[in-house]
Amino acid sequence: MTKTKKEVSEKSLGTRNIILAGALEMINRDGAHNFRIDNLANALNLSPGNITYHFSKKDDICALLWSRMLEKLDMFDKFTTDLLDIKQTFIIIRAVNALLWEYRGVVMARICNDDCDNGTSVTDKGNDFFKKAHAILRKNGYMKEADNELMERAVLDSECMMLRSWLNFQEVSKDTQHPIHDDKEEAVNKASLMVLYAMYPLFTDKAKSDFDEISDKVTRGEI
Repeated sequence: MTKTKKEVSEKSLGTRNIILAGALEMINRDGAHNFRIDNLANALNLSPGNITYHFSKKDDICALLWSRMLEKLDMFDKFTTDLLDIKQTFIIIRAVNALLWEYRGVVMARICNDDCDNGTSVTDKGNDFFKKAHAILRKNGYMKEADNELMERAVLDSECMMLRSWLNFQEVSKDTQHPIHDDKEEAVNKASLMVLYAMYPLFTDKAKSDFDEISDKVTRGEI
């Protein structure tokens, strides 16, 4: 029976998504530098030609995975509303970090290469989010004005540094005598708490109270 164009297109899209899912799993496990199309083909029981039909080279796969991650990252901006408080800020940061974990192999490869792609980066997007969050949190009484522009910039830089570096700390520790054995949930919660802690110098008293409550719950594994 001859397949319709729609059936052929759906099958092609299905194969493409299988390739991307398999590639992401392999890159997360082995790193982007060890990622090979022939290894992916073997893992998926596909021929290398079947993969190169959809992606001419491995860099095309990595680029599309990166683009998908950035698209998902953009969605979190809509949750930064005028009602933002410290607990909501933690939830948003946690969701972002969970996304970075999901794409950790690709994210780490990009960070090692200045994480840039057509002017976008984890740092740029983080900086935009934190600037917006600071303004709302100040208006809502959770953050105070910095003493000077240098202090404001230092807090923003610390937030962005924690956002882009925690995955590297997690992965590098595997090769040390004292590796970090955090599972995904624990790693994401601890990283999100550290990002939030970078804001602490500008917290008001009620923000510090909320932070302490979040910190206690993360420490006890209740989040």
